[in-house]
Amino acid sequence: MSNQRFTEGSVCVDITFDHIDPNSTAELILDYDPISGDMLNAGIGAGSFLTIRLWTKAPPEQADKANPSDLQPTQRWVYLRQAGDMSNLKAGRTYHLEVDVRGSLLTVLVDGVEILSGNLRFPLAGRQLGFFCQNRKDVYFKNFEVKTKKPMAFVVMQLHPPEYEDLFHKVIVPVCEKMGLEAFRVSQTFEPGLIIADIQRKIRQSRVVIAEISPVNANVYYEVGFADAIGKPLILVADGAKVELLPFDVRGFRTIFYENTIGGKERVEETLTEYLKNIMGRRV
Repeated sequence: MSNQRFTEGSVCVDITFDHIDPNSTAELILDYDPISGDMLNAGIGAGSFLTIRLWTKAPPEQADKANPSDLQPTQRWVYLRQAGDMSNLKAGRTYHLEVDVRGSLLTVLVDGVEILSGNLRFPLAGRQLGFFCQNRKDVYFKNFEVKTKKPMAFVVMQLHPPEYEDLFHKVIVPVCEKMGLEAFRVSQTFEPGLIIADIQRKIRQSRVVIAEISPVNANVYYEVGFADAIGKPLILVADGAKVELLPFDVRGFRTIFYENTIGGKERVEETLTEYLKNIMGRRV
């Protein structure tokens, strides 16, 4: 195990097997809890060419209800994603494994080719990194490298009225920077492909979504709904002078009502900071 902490960025290593058998595996441990023993792994082997799996307490699939001890959760592997066949693995060949984590989106590449991508049910908690392997002969891990990235706050808002620009640049950006987050809006850049696909990807890559919902805007509410559907933490912001009552479906979310005054700016900064502290302090 490594004492290096990792929440977002990329981890890469070169892996070589001296021998391949049905149980061969060489994995990166992305998050390890020394108290519970839970760990999240991504790597080569474990029944497939590539595997993402979680070692955790889970109820048995079949239990003898007459025996209460059989109903207790047991430590076991839960397979989250698998791709390819183990017959493609070759002994003596070196594989460059790279795992990229952005928000809840985890992507696995081998020799620079993306093979697996999936949405985690939780962000990484920033615990220990490490290696996990099983083989009849030696497994070599070389050129281990970790590149961390700043977590992203995806900001949803109407772009044109100047008061929302002031909210973004004078309140949201500074607060996010203070909390170690990068504030991002889709207006900043678009990658090749469908705009909606880019928006969905950025929301998946974010640690939290902050949405200004004062105007009734279909695009804003779509992005809020998508973020909620994939379990992304949400903070809603609304101009108290323009919104008397939130729509029923969003009343249960963290909501900050602000005023366009100096005092109002200070209050929204303080409240947003506290909300972000609670979200960033979550642990798996």
